[in-house]
Amino acid sequence: MTVFTSILSYEFKQKLASKMWKLLKPGGAVLWYDFAFDNPKNPDVKGVKLSEIKSLFPDAEISCKKVTLAPPIGRKLTKIHPSMYGCFNLPFLRTHLLCWIKKS
Repeated sequence: MTVFTSILSYEFKQKLASKMWKLLKPGGAVLWYDFAFDNPKNPDVKGVKLSEIKSLFPDAEISCKKVTLAPPIGRKLTKIHPSMYGCFNLPFLRTHLLCWIKKS
């Protein structure tokens, strides 16, 4: 989880994705959970958008959903009251992608 955002070299991401794909059996899948946006406070990570996931796994069937309320927002809201997390967990405030990357 959240591996590819820690890899800053696109070439290395391609090599890793290619190796994963090669090791995956037909009908198998990769479960992806990573954030899609850069963290301006952390230059050691880079968000991975769906378009990049598609380029890393070009032969895959990809089902993807935005999940996880932006952590800075979630932390602030839950300090007020834990139930506020659910109230504000709206698609446009979600920062992570959960994808099922399937090999046919």
